[in-house]
Amino acid sequence: MWGRTAKVKPIHDVWSVFNAIQRVAATSGITLVPEDGCEQPRTDLRLKKVYLEPLNAYWPIERINKWRGEAYHEVGHHAPEVIDTLPMMLKNKIDFDSLVGKLINIVDDVRNEFNHYGDWAGRDEALSWAQGFYCQRGAKALQEYGISDEPDIKLTADVMGWVYDYRTNYQPDLKIPSMDFNDLVDGNKYSHLSADLDSMVTADDVYDIVMKILDKSEDHTPEEEMEKAQDGAKERSEEKGEGGEGDNEEGGDEDGEGGDPAKRVSYKDLMGHEHTTGKPKEDAFTKIDYDHEEETYTPWDKMQVAKARDHKASHRSSISSMQRHYKKGRSLASVARRLFQSVTQSMRTHNHKTGRLDKRDLYRIPNGSQDVFTRKSETPDPKGTALFILTDASGSMCGEKYEVTAAAVALLNDAIQPLGIPTEIAAFTENSWSGCRHWIIKTFGENRSSDKIIEDYANISSDLAQNADGESIMWAYNRLRMRPEPRKILLVLSDGEPCCDNYGDCYTYTKSVIKHVGKNVECYGIGILDDSVEDLYPEYAVLKRSGELEKALLDVVKHKIFNL
Repeated sequence: MWGRTAKVKPIHDVWSVFNAIQRVAATSGITLVPEDGCEQPRTDLRLKKVYLEPLNAYWPIERINKWRGEAYHEVGHHAPEVIDTLPMMLKNKIDFDSLVGKLINIVDDVRNEFNHYGDWAGRDEALSWAQGFYCQRGAKALQEYGISDEPDIKLTADVMGWVYDYRTNYQPDLKIPSMDFNDLVDGNKYSHLSADLDSMVTADDVYDIVMKILDKSEDHTPEEEMEKAQDGAKERSEEKGEGGEGDNEEGGDEDGEGGDPAKRVSYKDLMGHEHTTGKPKEDAFTKIDYDHEEETYTPWDKMQVAKARDHKASHRSSISSMQRHYKKGRSLASVARRLFQSVTQSMRTHNHKTGRLDKRDLYRIPNGSQDVFTRKSETPDPKGTALFILTDASGSMCGEKYEVTAAAVALLNDAIQPLGIPTEIAAFTENSWSGCRHWIIKTFGENRSSDKIIEDYANISSDLAQNADGESIMWAYNRLRMRPEPRKILLVLSDGEPCCDNYGDCYTYTKSVIKHVGKNVECYGIGILDDSVEDLYPEYAVLKRSGELEKALLDVVKHKIFNL
C-alpha cells in the first residue's frame, strides 16, 4: 500500500501534442524545430521555421497548455491571411519597439488568433488558455506596481483591457482574468472600435485601427507617434550590429535608470511572451525554495479561513451516503486500539546476555549459552505526535469521492482521538474571487464525534470549486509547525492533480511545496479513487475502491502513526 516512487511516470503524450501543431504549421509551410534553451518561440522568416522549447512529458498540464497556445500563436502569424503585417510595417518604416509598433502587435494578435477559428481541434482552447494566462499575469503586475503616469504605459494598458474584453466573445478562459484586468484600467474608452475589430481583414485595417486609437487618446496624436516610430526605426538601423541594447525612452526597463519597477508596470508585464522577473512577497506561506521566475506561478495571497460548522449551506451532500461508507469501516477504531495494546504488551526482545532471564531458554544454560535474557524495548508513544489531516474539497471530488473522504476522516478521528494525539482537520478549495478557502472541521485539542465531522463535510459540499494544493499545504504546514510535539505528520487526502483559477504552473509549485515541508514534517498523500498522488508525494497510499477504505486507513495508523 505504501511506497516510494523510484521514477515519475510520464503523464503526457508530448509527441501527439507536437504533431498536432506541426500539422497546422504545415498548412502555412512552417516547420517546428525543438531547440534546447529556447524559452519562448522564435521564427526564422527566411527558412520558415519556428523554434520552440522541447516539450517535456513530465510537465504539468498548465505548462503544456501554455506551450501549445504560444506555439499556435507563433505559427498563426505566418498564415497567408495575416502574413502582410511585416511588409506593412516595413513599408511605413515603423519601429517594432515603438508605441505604434506595440499597438499594432496587440491588435494584430486578435486578427491572428481569430483567423482559422474553429478549423483545428484543440487550437482555439490552447490559444484561449494562453491568453488567459498572460491576462492574469498582466493583472497581477498592475495590482503590484500600479499604473504609471507615463502616457505610453497607460495607453497600452487601456488598449490591452479593451482587447481582452473583446476576446472574451470567443476565448472563454479570458472571462475572469479580463474582469480582473479591466478593474484596473480604462478600456471602455476604445469599445466603440470593437466593430472595426469585427471587420478587419488586412494589415492596413490593423494600422487604421491603431491610428484611431491614437486619435482618441488625450496624450497622443497619430502624427507625433508615427514620427517617433520612424525615428526609432532609423536609429535602430544605424545602431544595428554595434552591440548595446540602447536606451529605453519609455523608462520601462526594470534594470535601467528610467524607472522604478516598484512604481510602474513595464511593457513586458502587459504584453509579449516573456517571463516576469518580479518575485512574490515572502510571507509566511509562500516562503519556500521555488523558482517562481522560471515557472511563472505566483501563489495566492488571498486566504479565507472559517469553521465548517458555521457555514450556512444552500444544499448539502447526502449524509446518509457518508454514514454508509463510515459504517463499513467503523471497526477501525477498535482494531487500532487492540493493535496498540498488543504492541505495548509484547515489546520485548530476546537472546540478550543481560536482562531478565528468559524461561523459554533455560534448557540452553547447561550447554554454556549466555544469551538467555530478554529486554523490554521502547514502546512506540504516539503522544509525542501532532497530526494535521487536510482534505481536497474541489469540484472533481463531488459524489462518491467526497463521501468516501468524509467517512475516511471520521474513521481516522475515531482511531486517533482515544490515543490523545492532537489532531486538526481541514478541507480546502479555491476560486478566483476568494483565493484559497479553508474550512476547519476540528482544531488541535478539540474532541469531535464522527457524526459532527460528517455533518461539517456535508455543510461545505455546496462550495466545491478548484484546488490550489500548494498554497493549502503550506497553510496547514504553518499551523502544524507551531505545535510543540517533536513529531509532526501532515496527511493529505486528494483525488488528483492541482487545478486552480490562479494561472501558472501550480503543479510544479505544489511539488516544490511538498518537498519543502518534507524537510520538517512527515508529509503523506492518500489518493481517493485516483493514483495522481504517486507523482506528487514521496510517500503515498492509493485507495482504488471504496471497499478498501478500512484496510488503507489501518495501514496509515499502523505504519505512519505507530511507526511500526
